[in-house]
Amino acid sequence: MIPLIYKNMCPNCKGDIESFRLYRSLPCRKCLKDEVDDYCDILKEGELLKVCELNENIKDFCDFFKKSFGFELRDIQKSWAKRFFLGTSFALLAPTGVGKTTFGLALSSFISKKTKSYLIFPTYLLAHEAYKRATKLNKEGVLFYDSKASAEEKERLKEKIKKGEYKILITTTMFLYKNFELFKKDFGFIFVDDVDSILKSAKNIDKILMLLGFEEEDIDKTLDFIIYKRRLFSKKNLTQKELQEYKKRENEIKKIVSKKRGNLIVSSATANPKSKRVLLFRELLGFEVSKPSITIRNIKDLYKISKEPKKDSIEYIKLLKNGGLVFLPSNSTKEELKEYIEFLNENGIKAISYEELEENLDRFKRGEILVVVGIASYKNPLARGLDLPDVVRYALFVGVPKLKFSLNIQKHTSLYYFLLILYPILKEIVDKEKFQEFGEYLNYLKKIFYVK
Repeated sequence: MIPLIYKNMCPNCKGDIESFRLYRSLPCRKCLKDEVDDYCDILKEGELLKVCELNENIKDFCDFFKKSFGFELRDIQKSWAKRFFLGTSFALLAPTGVGKTTFGLALSSFISKKTKSYLIFPTYLLAHEAYKRATKLNKEGVLFYDSKASAEEKERLKEKIKKGEYKILITTTMFLYKNFELFKKDFGFIFVDDVDSILKSAKNIDKILMLLGFEEEDIDKTLDFIIYKRRLFSKKNLTQKELQEYKKRENEIKKIVSKKRGNLIVSSATANPKSKRVLLFRELLGFEVSKPSITIRNIKDLYKISKEPKKDSIEYIKLLKNGGLVFLPSNSTKEELKEYIEFLNENGIKAISYEELEENLDRFKRGEILVVVGIASYKNPLARGLDLPDVVRYALFVGVPKLKFSLNIQKHTSLYYFLLILYPILKEIVDKEKFQEFGEYLNYLKKIFYVK
């Protein structure tokens, strides 16, 4: 069989390596000429020990995980661990329930004796649940900023964060945004659960990078390089002078990259970044955040056209039973939500509002509460703020989930984005020729409103 040659993939020297040696966990021929079953046994010192250390780290982490959770790491989680111990930053783009958050908690606890970790969650509920799980893995050294604590306790927690008195720090994205000046920039590992919450703000992306050792001027210079590179390579032919200038600026970025003091792992099931600033991850940390491709999942999407959706929901909840998330349309009021919950309880279905979930979480897990009711909006904590793949079994939308926006153009800061909202609607109400004309006009506006 003709072996494949993988460029720059030797785990030891980063040189070229044959596929069969990779399969046997061997380095390339330049690093180790003879094939042996366990080369770590014959080595005492030298560069090749990096591979031996990797294998040892993976073995120890697997043992730690099995002891902590009672079951083995999944193959995909093992591959994530290998990438981390090789010193790379990357994105976990996988469906809900695969074990991304569990992996982040386990890894931070495993390395807590050697380096500090920072775990960032989009909501208070997720952060608080992570804290409870982290303290089971690591009895000491876990610090959680509790935004619902007393004013005196919050000040005490902020002081501890300022002094760096922790091994594992857990906060929400909002806390990072508002209190960046408190942080010591000495993290060996940063884990972002649900990177979408970070990508919504360019400032948050910058803050994450600064926590890893980069300065503000480094970030600005890298962003300029990204824009410069895009413009340069949009040309058909480059002069020798342009190539030399590009090489010079590329080397400057490489020096900036060398300032990195830790690794970043971001988790998401739905990431679809649109900001150019997210390209900083690629230039400085060597990975991209993109939308995952999910082709097959064991989930059925069903709908029923109903004249009385609230009444019909009783039938479906009683059929599906516990572990349900029920969503009312986004234009529903809190009063309507309260009335619907009362309606469910009157019909023998134990239901609570999303605002009551935190104090009733254990009851929901035990099945004493059948459903939690929220609003069908990406802003609602129930939509993104749960990490309960073993509990949540279904989602029921009572009424069509929708987005509501004003047709008053004066209320929109960007004419282009206003027209972008109208684009799919107009497709249904205008003839093909006029719609195509509108599409061309929209592309024209996109160029006008193009923002750096």
